[in-house]
Amino acid sequence: MSTVTELETSIGTTANGGPRITRIWHCGEHTVRARVAHDSNREQSYALAEVLTPAYEWTKLCETPPEDFHYGHGYRRNKVAKTPSETELLALADDLMSRAAIILRVPAA
Repeated sequence: MSTVTELETSIGTTANGGPRITRIWHCGEHTVRARVAHDSNREQSYALAEVLTPAYEWTKLCETPPEDFHYGHGYRRNKVAKTPSETELLALADDLMSRAAIILRVPAA
């Protein structure tokens, strides 16, 4: 039996119309949330995993800097400027959950 169970996926848009994804899992005895947003403004883009504390507050476990998925800016200007697909952002959320499971020492099946 897997110790990681997906509970919910929510797909929407940022204030500037970019894609935004939130995924929630039960990870062992923890609840983990991954939030990924690709905004037209790189500084408003984010990708992070959080764990729900016993006080029902979200605490950051890990993140991926916007530079790793927000192309066409800064030192990666040579890459093709594009908005990541929904599939790419879902994969990024899954990667964040896998990293969170390692941090929480929960085996991901």
